Amino acid sequence: RYGDHKFPTPARPIHDACATGWLRAPELYEQRLCNVTIEIGSPDTMGETIVDWWHATGKRRNCNVLGRIESDPFFDLLLRCIGSMP
Repeated sequence: RYGDHKFPTPARPIHDACATGWLRAPELYEQRLCNVTIEIGSPDTMGETIVDWWHATGKRRNCNVLGRIESDPFFDLLLRCIGSMP
């Protein structure tokens, strides 16, 4: 069941592997220049990363943010890298 989790699919993000994968194959990713800030003023959301994906705030875009990824080529790359480890 998908309703038990915040993601609408059975898949789950693997952020560290995806960030590392971008270093090897950036062409696999949808990327967008966005404004990114870290919340420091609210005790309820302290440290939260805020990404203005749609440029709704009008603030200067300061970070290249990765979005969608071509999953099959990414997992091929991931398995090749893991397989080459001693």
